[in-house]
Formats: sequence, C-alpha cells, structure tokens
Amino acid sequence: GNLKSLRVFLLESPSLELASSLLCIAAGFGHTDCVRILLEHRACPNAPSHLDDSGQRPSTQRNALHEACVWNGNEKTVQLLLQHAADANLTAMLQGKH
Repeated sequence: GNLKSLRVFLLESPSLELASSLLCIAAGFGHTDCVRILLEHRACPNAPSHLDDSGQRPSTQRNALHEACVWNGNEKTVQLLLQHAADANLTAMLQGKH
C-alpha cells in the first residue's frame, strides 16, 4: 500500500470508526506498516470491523487481531496489535447475536 496516501487520508478523514475498520482490513492482509500508521492515528485494535474488504458490512464482528490471525497469520502484525493492547480473549460475534 501507499503509506503516504494513507497518512494524508487519515489527516483529511479522521474518523476513528473508519480508521478501526481500515485497521481490520490492513491486519487481515498482513500490511504491518499500514497497521502501525493506523494505530498511531488512534485506531482501536479491539473495535469490530464495520466494513469487510469489499466495503460491505460483514456478517461477523471481528477485530484486527482476529483478522490478522485468521487470514494471514503474519506474526509481525499480530505482535504489533498485541503491543497496542489488542485483547486476545475477545471472541468474534455474529451480527445481532451477543
């Protein structure tokens, strides 16, 4: 990904909800540098994703750590999320179920 463009986008659109959704997507693809930038912009590592990689609302609420572990297992991404207080004990939830 283009890290400079991500930084500019976050400065122009500082929505924490959007940043947290982007964090989930970046973690799922193992883009550790993007994850780092999003965390620097206060994206919450424990927030559920509000968008999937196609821009649609997902049927399952997962956080960035879930995405990193499920989709790519990128150890650097997982470690970075854990260093930023990602909760390894959170469970994924189906939409509308608790």
